[in-house]
Amino acid sequence: DNDDDNNNNNNYNTQGTLRFAHRDAEGHWNLEKVDDIKYPEVSAYTGIGRDQQGTLHISYSNETAVMHAQKQWNENAWEPGVVFDTVDNGTVGVGTGLGVQTNGKVHSAFTIWNNPTTNSATELHHALYSSGGWETEIVQNDDKSNGLRLPRIVIDQGNLVHLAFLYDPDGNEPINTLRYATNRSGEWKLYDVDDDNEDISHSYLAVDKSGTPYLVYIDGATNTLKFAKGKL
Repeated sequence: DNDDDNNNNNNYNTQGTLRFAHRDAEGHWNLEKVDDIKYPEVSAYTGIGRDQQGTLHISYSNETAVMHAQKQWNENAWEPGVVFDTVDNGTVGVGTGLGVQTNGKVHSAFTIWNNPTTNSATELHHALYSSGGWETEIVQNDDKSNGLRLPRIVIDQGNLVHLAFLYDPDGNEPINTLRYATNRSGEWKLYDVDDDNEDISHSYLAVDKSGTPYLVYIDGATNTLKFAKGKL
């Protein structure tokens, strides 16, 4: 929901409510309030997943933090918490992703802009919830202001992490490169899936039982839907 009737995609720090929607047994949609937030970019995506115990998880951006909320399916209230606080660590970037391991551990992917502690213009972070707190690591950093955004994350059956995100080597929009990253080898490896685009606007990531990644994405300038399959 958006409380600003004059909102547009260039209006930052807009007050709104994040909601979760689901259908009941009769097919009717039900809306639940997750959190009241100020979001820095109204086009920023959220991430959603469910673990084997039935707990629902959502990742999202607030004004000064990357957030995670959870609740049991049959409970009424969501429990928001902070994944990464940006008060002294830059600005929340565009988009978050969420993935859940087979053992229930939760992962998040997000971008941070203008981090004064690392002097990076943009950073792609991976976070894992472990031992009651979030452990974060930088997958890629860049000295271009618009270099990294809109991460997607999937955890495969071997609990390996797969990431897809938009990357602009020049740091100027429109974004022309779709990049993929994985920690399959024990360290992060980065691959350019496709750098021949005029303006990538959306991407989607899936992984099959063998751990092979599949990506679908849109070149917004030509309205072309593209598909890519990775190699093991």
